[in-house]
Amino acid sequence: MRPVIKMSLKFSAFLSLCVLIVALSCEDTEPEIDNIDPFLNIVFINGDSLDQLNALIEEIDLTVKDIDDTIAILALDSVIDRTETIDSLNEEKAALNTTKSAFNLTVTDIESGSVRVFGISSPAGINPIIPSPDSAEIFRIPLNPAEDISEFEISLEGQQYDLKATYERNTVVEQRTVIVEAFLTDVISESLEITYICQDSSTTCTSNETTVTARF
Repeated sequence: MRPVIKMSLKFSAFLSLCVLIVALSCEDTEPEIDNIDPFLNIVFINGDSLDQLNALIEEIDLTVKDIDDTIAILALDSVIDRTETIDSLNEEKAALNTTKSAFNLTVTDIESGSVRVFGISSPAGINPIIPSPDSAEIFRIPLNPAEDISEFEISLEGQQYDLKATYERNTVVEQRTVIVEAFLTDVISESLEITYICQDSSTTCTSNETTVTARF
């Protein structure tokens, strides 16, 4: 009988070790609790300034064309020397083209979304965002992972604007991390002109992969 007792004790110890190994193995595969919130990429475009600059550029183009036409006519005059007048007109055209180049650079900055955002907050409890004092082109705004809607108040160049995003949520586990995905259903505003194109498909608009353009 004594050998049987010894074998039972060994089996019991072996069983306890197996239970411990399984427990540790299960613990290693548990996903981390920290969530990665979905976000919204947004570009702000100063539409008023852009329209004004484009109008000025168009005026410059018309003036330069008039100058070129005048120079062409003066150059045909073989009786009177128009060199001084033509040189003056060419200087005027050069100055206009320099101004146009400066305007075009500003247009490029505006179209890229390079603006100053002074603050973005949400009454729904999302942590307020205080962007860098330097201008940026694309802002990443976290969406509420616990709701199907996020509303924001945006302070932009001395004015207040509203923004609301609605979406469907899906929770997945990737590399032991819980991730909340958001699939946009609409982005609207009463004070901003909103446009966006879904990057992944026409029916599924993943928030993290979509850039919203907000024109003010």
